[in-house]
Amino acid sequence: MTYDKPVSGEEAKKYLANFRKRLQRLAKKLDVEAKYIVVTEIGGKNKIHHHIIIHTSRNIIKISHIRDIWKNGFVKIKLYGGTLQDAENLANYFIKKNRNAFYVLPNIYKKRWNSSQNLQKPQRSTAVIHHKTWKIQPKTKKGYYLDTHSIINGFYEFDSGVEYEYQFYRLIRIKPPKSK
Repeated sequence: MTYDKPVSGEEAKKYLANFRKRLQRLAKKLDVEAKYIVVTEIGGKNKIHHHIIIHTSRNIIKISHIRDIWKNGFVKIKLYGGTLQDAENLANYFIKKNRNAFYVLPNIYKKRWNSSQNLQKPQRSTAVIHHKTWKIQPKTKKGYYLDTHSIINGFYEFDSGVEYEYQFYRLIRIKPPKSK
């Protein structure tokens, strides 16, 4: 979502807050739960804009609704396909490696992204395993599959000079088929 005219960081924060309120009112009117994640950036020519992904409990919020409630400029919409590759592409786009893309004006936002309060947080678990018992290809639990692109084996060196070997990987829950 872009702006028709140049806006300051404080103005952008206010306009985005108004959009989020209008989105929640629309969702309530349509009797759906709306969840979102939004990232604010400064693009070329120091223009502030927002990227947002919106999920509703029933897909009845239309593209025209979003255009109607964003009253400050242009809205470009792409539909999310739902595949693992789509999720990776979206995450990479939202949290760019390029530090210049991140919204860096001071004291506007304390983190790179903001979300609705009803967003379900992913369940994380960490286990300490001796590095000699690691499997190059970790085992998966029943009902999950291993994201092979997420496997990282590396070393972490503390300031004290102590070095620890680690392995990181992501298990993704397989949704059971819906019963009829």
